[in-house]
Amino acid sequence: MADAGSDREAFAGAALELARRPELWAALGQNARRFYATQLDWPVLARRVMQTLEEAASNVVVQVS
Repeated sequence: MADAGSDREAFAGAALELARRPELWAALGQNARRFYATQLDWPVLARRVMQTLEEAASNVVVQVS
């Protein structure tokens, strides 16, 4: 598949290629859904934020004078 980038003709060519190859379109859709479910879903993002906060908190040194 062509790299569409910002080139209108390349983008149009890529869109036509997807229209001609429904199996490729389906595979790209499945990959997008898998990426969303494993990387962008709210529970996934919340878990990452919590892990980051816990790591940051474990590196905090409190001095008592």
